Amino acid sequence: MGATKVGAIAIGLAGALAASPAYSQSAGGGSDAEIALLKQQLKMLEQKLDKLQKQTNANTATAASANANAKAADAKARGSQAPTPRSRSRARSRRRASW
Repeated sequence: MGATKVGAIAIGLAGALAASPAYSQSAGGGSDAEIALLKQQLKMLEQKLDKLQKQTNANTATAASANANAKAADAKARGSQAPTPRSRSRARSRRRASW
């Protein structure tokens, strides 16, 4: 999951918070409970975002490691097949001799 996707998730979470019912402050004691509930929702959403960011970092590290391993294996496979400079010069000599 890339940084763009994490950003989109963060914006979505912020939108969800904005869309949740928010009441104007009144003289009644109910607003404190509503504020506490909103704070709890915010904390829960922040925890979810942190979890997603950790997963993203882990996936990125795993992908980087897999790419490095694949490149090393490819280089090793090519290294065993690639002709050495000495064998290339011998091949050129043989071609010249056959003319």
